[in-house]
Amino acid sequence: MVFQIFLNSLIALLWQFLQADFTFSTFLIGYIIGIIMLFTMRRFFKGCFYLERAFSIVRLIVMFLGDVVTSSIAMSKVILAKDIDITPGIFKYRTVLESDWEVMLLTSLISLTPGTTCIEVDEDSHTFYIHCIDLSDPEEERSKIRNGFERHIVEVFRK
Repeated sequence: MVFQIFLNSLIALLWQFLQADFTFSTFLIGYIIGIIMLFTMRRFFKGCFYLERAFSIVRLIVMFLGDVVTSSIAMSKVILAKDIDITPGIFKYRTVLESDWEVMLLTSLISLTPGTTCIEVDEDSHTFYIHCIDLSDPEEERSKIRNGFERHIVEVFRK
């Protein structure tokens, strides 16, 4: 991925030298030309095309921000409600993530989402204990983590 970005930047600089115009717009045009060239030659590189991973990162960030907004609204409703009708609880979650970076990112995303926090990660780094402020259905919470954060993290790190 880093090599592809470097190569794309080099193509953009070469484009600027060929045009003898050292403006940002010329660099941008050269960068777009480099993207097209690298996309056509992507089968010769190890791994995936670097823009695919960039789009995966953007999707993870957008999904996280959306989850933070919806969780914040739900937490506000709980806080402002006249009668508190919540079922706090702790549930166990087993992950398929392998590397320490993936596990750290998942625990951070869970803890940064309002209403949930990761209490403990077992030594094998595959089992989390998560506290949820309103845990009416633990299987639904597991499913939300598995199909949300975990799926996007796998998409970012393993493409």
